[in-house]
Amino acid sequence: MGPRATYYLVSSLNWFANVLPMAVMVLIARSRGLSLADIGYFLGAYSLTVVLLELPSGALADAIGRKRTYLLAGCVGVVAKAVFLFAFGLPAFLLYALTFGVSRALSSGALEAWFIDALQAADPDVDLQPALAGAGAWNLAALAAGTFVGSALPGLFASLPQHP
Repeated sequence: MGPRATYYLVSSLNWFANVLPMAVMVLIARSRGLSLADIGYFLGAYSLTVVLLELPSGALADAIGRKRTYLLAGCVGVVAKAVFLFAFGLPAFLLYALTFGVSRALSSGALEAWFIDALQAADPDVDLQPALAGAGAWNLAALAAGTFVGSALPGLFASLPQHP
């Protein structure tokens, strides 16, 4: 598999997996005791974490390599998802937001930079626009599919007991 197919696949799967629970995130948080204000706090904490770590994570990718940074992002993302599984209450959701924000900041740009480096290594005069546009189309399709599948999840588990 060449760099283009690898990037399209990995990037699309990443976006699909990240957006899958987002369609029901508010429902999950509410069922675990969070108020709407609490949900705003933890989503704000996530966004703030990503913004604050965006530039430092790029410097880390330059220092240790894009692939290592992306793998580190994946490991932190697994930790974030584990925290989410056991998150009941605002402190645990804030921890989830922070770890997921770190994962997102680490992954942001590292994979894209690897892709550009790989394309330019194969052909220094490559026109990057078509490859990046194709990636954008695949990512949008993955976002749509993840949201659609995620929104169907509650119906699959309708027979389970509900929390009051």
